[in-house]
Amino acid sequence: MPLTIASKSIGSRKRPFEDFSVPPPPLPKPKGDGGPLTLRKLIEWIVRKEVEAYNERRVQRRLQRVLSPAEIDAGTNRGKLDPGGRDVAEADPEQAVGAALQAFEDGLYLVFIDEHEHRDLEAPIYVQEDTQVTFVRLTFLSG
Repeated sequence: MPLTIASKSIGSRKRPFEDFSVPPPPLPKPKGDGGPLTLRKLIEWIVRKEVEAYNERRVQRRLQRVLSPAEIDAGTNRGKLDPGGRDVAEADPEQAVGAALQAFEDGLYLVFIDEHEHRDLEAPIYVQEDTQVTFVRLTFLSG
């Protein structure tokens, strides 16, 4: 079973992104593959999997397609029709991982694993097949 990735945003009812799933990271081997799973490794795994999925969807967006009447209605209600046919830049996984880790270190979001907050990137963590990882985006007050 995959890990469920969820999001919340403090001060807003709208979630930053819809829930999605990723396969669980490989379990550490008994002898020398870099040690136990840490929050850093989990964030890197999730970001890399999502960048991989984004880059696959990007290829699909390059193809122009005929929209069905239901897709036209849904797009009209959203205020955006998307038949594809445009070139979208490929995401760089290393840059995405760096940005995600920097944002965590800067306190822009919190990470909860099965409703328990984790703050130390290097502390060992444990995930199971039905684990839910929630990213909580923080909103800072101004003035």
